[in-house]
Amino acid sequence: MKAAEEENLDTGGFIGPVAEQYLRQFASRQEVDKTFGLYDKDGKFYIGNTPVKIVGDNIIVQGKEYKGSTGF
Repeated sequence: MKAAEEENLDTGGFIGPVAEQYLRQFASRQEVDKTFGLYDKDGKFYIGNTPVKIVGDNIIVQGKEYKGSTGF
């Protein structure tokens, strides 16, 4: 992602190094699994139809925060 694109993403402000690695690798792909996988739609992240936020390396899904780690 380019710097301007990163600013527009609904991430909560800061993307940590672990999250950035996975976002660059998976979320921008066209063929990503849109039922169970994380994907970017119009600058916002979703898993299925559920919007998610990324804060640092953590992911927030339906109000619950999950600690990000390699392989999560």
